[in-house]
Parts: sequence; structure tokens; C-alpha cells
Amino acid sequence: MIRVISIIAILSVLAVGQSCKSVQHLATADNVNLKVEDHQSYGDSPMEAMVRPYRDELQAEMNVVIGYNAADLSKGKVNSSMGNFVSDLLLSEATKLSGIAVDFAIQNYGGLRIVKLPKGDVTKGKLFELMPFDNLLVIVEMKAQDVRNLCNRIADYGGWPISEGVTFNISDAMAGDIMVGGEPLDESRIYQVAMPDYVANGGDACPFMIGLPQTDTGQYIRHVLIAGVEEITAQGNQIEHNPSIRITKK
Repeated sequence: MIRVISIIAILSVLAVGQSCKSVQHLATADNVNLKVEDHQSYGDSPMEAMVRPYRDELQAEMNVVIGYNAADLSKGKVNSSMGNFVSDLLLSEATKLSGIAVDFAIQNYGGLRIVKLPKGDVTKGKLFELMPFDNLLVIVEMKAQDVRNLCNRIADYGGWPISEGVTFNISDAMAGDIMVGGEPLDESRIYQVAMPDYVANGGDACPFMIGLPQTDTGQYIRHVLIAGVEEITAQGNQIEHNPSIRITKK
């Protein structure tokens, strides 16, 4: 997978270089009206010849089918099929990767970049589309008040994907009746919560997270999702989501 990331980086740099070249060409053309169909073709250029094998390798890698989706998974703020599936997968994989008994997992809503994972074959490329960012999966140690702060942030937004293991309601943009493992928050406990390092480091309006102890799994979330789907397939199962209710709105 490191090889794939390297190819993406190479193609990105070359694409930017090509874009800059095109801009320079147009900027130096005096009093010439160019139609869209008059663009210069780079199909036989040295750059195209250099990029083509990397692009072909990348496309082959991204087109590998790693699972089958039993039904459309759709993105939504509260208890969505996609949100439940992704956050539940992060919960199970975080526990496997770290050996830590993780209490629950969250994924910020904006981190999911497609609105639907359609029924049918699922490729690696589709999961890259779902999670294109280089966000690492981390596990954060949180006191009861930290969990309240996080749930209040989620409530203020109108809902984020959250896994099994935690429930709460939203009323007046605040979280209430927060339960972890079916029990009210315990002021004496330290909760283990899996999430993107972007959130753990204060991103998406979560400054209260800064400085909390965290364990880095060393894995990008998209790779965690790919590994999770591959494991589901290896067990002879299809991708399905748990429709249980995690957040209720009053």
C-alpha cells in the first residue's frame, strides 16, 4: 500500500506541473481566443509516457474487489447505515490493533467523503474515495468530562457517526443521558475512545481534545477499513451494518 501512496504522490506532482505548464502557455498567448476543443493533446508526450505505467499500476490496484456490499450504505448525521458500519469497524479494528479494550469509536461527519457506498462489489478505490485523508486511527484516554465534551460537540453538529458502546440523546444541541457500555458516565473511570488523529489533536472544533493521552495504532483509517472489509470477506460474509440506535433526538 505504501507503493500505491507513492504512485498517487507522483501523479499529483506531475498533474500540478502539467497544470502550471498549461497556465503559463495561456498567459503568454496574446489576443488569441481558444476554444475548448482546441486544447493541446499530451497523449504522446514524454510526460504521458513516464506517467502511464504508474497510472496503470495504480488503476489495477484500486480496481481490486475486496468485498460485497449487501445493501446501499448511505451517509447521514444520525444512525446512518454508512456511519454505523464505519464506526463499528473502527471500534473492532482499534481493539485488534492495540490490544486495548476500546469502549467506543467515533468518526467526524466531514471525514466521510462520499454520500453512498452502493450495493455490490466494493473495491479498494471506493474505500479510498470514502476516506481520502491521511488520518491515523488513534485511541484516546478520556475522563467522564472529556466524553461529555465530545458528545456535546457531536450534538452541536447534529450528529456524527458513533459506534456501539455509547448512546446519548440530543436536545437543544446538547448531549444528555450519555451511556457507555450501558452504564452512566463514571467519574472515576478512564474511557478508551478510538477516533481519527485529526479530531484527537483538536480538529473539527475539538480543542478540548488537545493534550489528552493517546495511543497511535500506526494505521491510516482507510487502510483499517480495507483490512476490515477484507477480513469480513475472508470469513465468507458480506458487508452489512448494525442498525442499532446510538443517538436519539428529542
